[in-house]
Amino acid sequence: MLSINDLIGLLEGHFREISVKKSEDFVFSKRDEAFLIKKGEVLSYGKRNLTQLMGQNDPIGFSETILARDHTLRYRRVSDLEILGFSGSQIRNEVNSAGVTIKSLIQYSLSRIFENKKSKSHQLFEEGFIHKNIKYLRTLKFDDGDYIFQSGSPSRFMYFIDKGSIRLLTKNEKDFKVLNTGESFGEASLFLGKERDLGAVAIGETTLHAIDADKVSPEIEKDSPLVQLSLFCVLKRLELMNKLTAADG
Repeated sequence: MLSINDLIGLLEGHFREISVKKSEDFVFSKRDEAFLIKKGEVLSYGKRNLTQLMGQNDPIGFSETILARDHTLRYRRVSDLEILGFSGSQIRNEVNSAGVTIKSLIQYSLSRIFENKKSKSHQLFEEGFIHKNIKYLRTLKFDDGDYIFQSGSPSRFMYFIDKGSIRLLTKNEKDFKVLNTGESFGEASLFLGKERDLGAVAIGETTLHAIDADKVSPEIEKDSPLVQLSLFCVLKRLELMNKLTAADG
């Protein structure tokens, strides 16, 4: 599990501390920076104006900054803010130079956030981590309709689909997304140390490789604190988008 406070401590001197009044003219998307909320609250707007209240340690703009793209969420401050600002160019340089495991996790999560179906990031993760560590991973087999986990259950593993497909379900048991061979799931709640927001059910005969945090964390910890923070922030954004998408359904 990533410790956000430890990472911020290691990055002391590599960000700027910004105080923003609720009434002040401050537009997050006009700067080549990514932000982390330290105090205060922001309301984010997704598709169809669905909203999510964001607070301490929630990220703003990390995902867009890594890809150097325009913001897809809109923000409205609901209080005065204290935020940390991180250089966009430095984030991109360090993520682009990162090890294959953390880089592929970041890229795969970004492809999920922005629905980029052409992304090859899951292949990088398979070749760079799965194949090298296969003897240390648990291989699990499921029949059609078997639950891998249910919404609200504790997060013990992330999963890589070796064969078959997985249907992700909302808390109300509605279809959320279908994932296929070569894709992974469950990483956000595992690394953020949270209960599962979604459930997962096998479609047909399905084989998974279960990866616990102890197996993948040493690979992640080889990279710089800024890259680790970027992974944390991208996973937080993926969690936010999943909640918005589930609410939209």
